Amino acid sequence: MDPVTAIGLAASIVQLITTTTQTVQYVNQIKNAPKEVGEFGQEASNVLILLWRLRARVDEAKGQQDSWFTSVAALGVPNGVLYQLQEALERVVDRLNQTKKLRKRIFWPLDKNELSSVLLRIERLKTSVSLALQDDLIKLARTIESYTVEIPERLKSITRVKSILEEQEVRAIDEQHRQAIEWLSPLNFFAMQNETLQKRESGTATWLLRDPKFERWMESSGDILCCQGIPGAGKTVLASVIVDHLNRRCRGSDDSAVGCVYFRYSERLSQSPANLIAGLWRQLVDSHEPMSTQLKGLYAKHFSQGTRPALDALCGLLQAELRSRSKIFIVLDALDECPDDEGSRSTLLDAIRALDPVPNILITSRTFDDDLLALEHVRTLVIGARPEDMQKYITARIQRESRLKKHVAQDHNLAELIVETLVARAKEMYVLLDRVLFAQL
Repeated sequence: MDPVTAIGLAASIVQLITTTTQTVQYVNQIKNAPKEVGEFGQEASNVLILLWRLRARVDEAKGQQDSWFTSVAALGVPNGVLYQLQEALERVVDRLNQTKKLRKRIFWPLDKNELSSVLLRIERLKTSVSLALQDDLIKLARTIESYTVEIPERLKSITRVKSILEEQEVRAIDEQHRQAIEWLSPLNFFAMQNETLQKRESGTATWLLRDPKFERWMESSGDILCCQGIPGAGKTVLASVIVDHLNRRCRGSDDSAVGCVYFRYSERLSQSPANLIAGLWRQLVDSHEPMSTQLKGLYAKHFSQGTRPALDALCGLLQAELRSRSKIFIVLDALDECPDDEGSRSTLLDAIRALDPVPNILITSRTFDDDLLALEHVRTLVIGARPEDMQKYITARIQRESRLKKHVAQDHNLAELIVETLVARAKEMYVLLDRVLFAQL
């Protein structure tokens, strides 16, 4: 890298190190800071470490062969990632300064959207710097490889270096793939499924898996099973049991796929049709496989600009993952909590039903629209809390409640009386057991 370029890039890095250090120092002075502010301070500290690595790399590059440092040099382009983060952090420092002058104490001045914007720029910088460092090392390795014919006595040591760098290249590619998956699909239904399934009491919900309507739905092609239940009847836990059952059945099969969506009214702003389709795609893509051409294209087009792919593009990405599957199961829990602004529900359902092959769809909800029930190949099933399941649930709860467990141990008839009374008064609603009846015991 020529000295002029190296000096200019080094100056930009030093300036950003100074601004980042100021930001971290201010954040550390904020008393009773929200959790996200602390996380921001940690991210900024991590960036400092990466910037010092970059500074050292630039110092090494002075007067060295340009071809080995082209990716690092490209970081210093006008309006690039260094400039964008410098500009964002300077605004943060200025606003923190203003709060200190006005109130004699430092208060956090950014709202969540502004904080998210700064964090996005930090993430872009981390990704860009890591890939630039990795890319230049790979170029160096390839140059070294070209010398192996001329220097056979160093072949073994060079091969070891090449192997290490190739492993680093693979790790860098895997990391980029993981980052692309996280970026494309902010909704993680894996976590929701695991969290919900843990609420199931052992031995419950087996009646649903043996129901003839459910069994016919599993064996059908493209049917929709609408499972209706009253509020608080455990529909979401039943949905998680179904997803777990389908996953176990399809495990080890390359011909089948299972996806799920858990609608939450509290998360309605993030659960757009596009994000939900991306969430289904995330469950099906193999993060250990090479990144697909389609994903690379979307990532390259949108990530650096801070934009999101359109619904059609995400549907195409999902369809590409399903092209080799002959059977698809999709479980949609609590459809009634899906926002229906501008026809969001029908847009999502139409997008899912347009997949090839047409998925078997199971939906839980308090109520269903007549238009959905009127579709061809739609079946209905009433679900809820069965007495035998509630008995198992109450019995297990008694054993976990130390005070109740003590009383039951002293009177063997008391447990049976509690179970019978609560089942009768719960009106087939688990939520009534948890929030009212157990609270009164």
